[in-house]
Amino acid sequence: MRASSNHWLQPLRSAYEEPWLVAERLRSQGTRVVGVLGWSVPRELIVAAGLAPVRLSARRLYNKNPIDEIGACRADDRLARLAAVLSPPTAAVLQALLDGSLGWLDALVIGRDNESHTRLFYILRELAAQGERLLPFAFFDLLRLPYRTSAIYNRRQARELLCELQGWSGRVADAGRLAWADAQQRELQSALGRLASLRGRVPAALSGSAMLTVAGAAQVLPGEELLEMLAPAQTHDVCGDAGGGPRVFVSGSGLDDLWFYRVLEDVGVNVVGEDHEWGPAALGQPSAAADPLDSIVDRYHYAPGGAARAGLSERVALTALRARSLHADAVLHIAFAHDEAPKWECAELQALLGDMPLLRVQLPYWERRPQMLLDAIAPILEGPSDG
Repeated sequence: MRASSNHWLQPLRSAYEEPWLVAERLRSQGTRVVGVLGWSVPRELIVAAGLAPVRLSARRLYNKNPIDEIGACRADDRLARLAAVLSPPTAAVLQALLDGSLGWLDALVIGRDNESHTRLFYILRELAAQGERLLPFAFFDLLRLPYRTSAIYNRRQARELLCELQGWSGRVADAGRLAWADAQQRELQSALGRLASLRGRVPAALSGSAMLTVAGAAQVLPGEELLEMLAPAQTHDVCGDAGGGPRVFVSGSGLDDLWFYRVLEDVGVNVVGEDHEWGPAALGQPSAAADPLDSIVDRYHYAPGGAARAGLSERVALTALRARSLHADAVLHIAFAHDEAPKWECAELQALLGDMPLLRVQLPYWERRPQMLLDAIAPILEGPSDG
């Protein structure tokens, strides 16, 4: 393996792992920070309104607790009752909102990535009506059906969200600001695509954990700052050879922890791509439109997204196609125990993969179970499977 020169990753990893530090720095510079829950909220609208979007992970909500303690219940009976109708990660967000741990945010936008997010919005709306002091919050309801009626609805939702954002910032997001935000997102996605292509080489020239670090940091850092930080990676083969071991394409639930990829890499497995919504290919890249709002909305309307809101047949066909194009030896399907949507994909996905193995594992969200992950990939490892 060639020597790796990945010092450029260190500030990106810091942004990924400690988003509150980025938020606090931006706020000290006079920029209000909006927490984004879910992949389906158009970040470009937030940027155009003069605000800074920071995507939330349930594992990275607190600036005082280690990641392994986030799931610990510190709630009263009322919160326990409310959280009972939410998924574990969404319940953690509710807990953080109510106990003040998200004081590093100025506002919150919830995307309808799944029904647990929808329930969270209803809970917050009811709490606010009862006089609970909360961050300003909004909901963005994105439809995914490929119909004109869905496109019209999504544009109306985007305009309503933009009005809310402008009220928070006190700035007007005119056509020029929207076009600038749209162009910046295109440039970012192009940069991420060029980096992601390094994993498609044989042997892979960039590790999966490095790519996931960059993709996660892109959900936290301002676009112009991220592009400047990625400049070294665009001009040099900065990471060298990631190795010639088994190649896997990761599918299933949204993996918001580098740990999963690092466990695989520690035993020589290369993650060459993924279809989950924390990866670099979560958003689509539609053709530029005369109205920048059209470009922005369509980017999310037609994005691959996550399993909960995607059409099953379309999604699994894209997964199988990408796995083959990246010369994967297997597809590794990782689903969290609470996340039912990805599990419906497996039968159809296996049929499309043909001879390519579909390796499956179900894991609890909060607990790290390396042996379960290693057992799942044992069929493609050389030698004993005891790690």
